[in-house]
Amino acid sequence: MIEVTLKVNGMTCSGCESRIKRVLSQMVGVEKVSADYTQKTVSLVLEDDSFIDDIKEKLEELDYKVEDK
Repeated sequence: MIEVTLKVNGMTCSGCESRIKRVLSQMVGVEKVSADYTQKTVSLVLEDDSFIDDIKEKLEELDYKVEDK
């Protein structure tokens, strides 16, 4: 298991947090999701780091912008 925190722009309310949590928690390889629109972060516990690109793609599909570090 690995923990990952992504900087995500476009979240504006608790509804955005709920949407992200609902969608990402259904993805293969995702064990836990939390989102914080005030901090613009999405924190995840993943089976391994091979799922990170899939997570980023899904966030982009949902019209959120993942910042590269």
